[in-house]
Amino acid sequence: MHTRLIGEILSVRVSPDVHVTSNSVPAILHFLRRGRGVGFLTWPDVARDVDAGQLTFRPLAVRRLTQTLSTAICRGNDLAAATPVVMRAIQTALTDLGE
Repeated sequence: MHTRLIGEILSVRVSPDVHVTSNSVPAILHFLRRGRGVGFLTWPDVARDVDAGQLTFRPLAVRRLTQTLSTAICRGNDLAAATPVVMRAIQTALTDLGE
């Protein structure tokens, strides 16, 4: 479990009984879809399952746990013209997920 997340959980004086931890979104979703525990995932990770009625999503009110999306490109590639186009496409896709 991410240290920032466990820190937030412990700050409200809750001691979770953790049986499984994973950085694999598909593995976490596998357990959640079967009603096995609680997961801390982003909206893009669960949007399809929420829309299908399989999972429920509750945004965290703690802003310190907000995730940032970043992009990486290969050094030396001339992607200066393409980068804004790709960023707009990503922004549109993320906005559509939230609707």
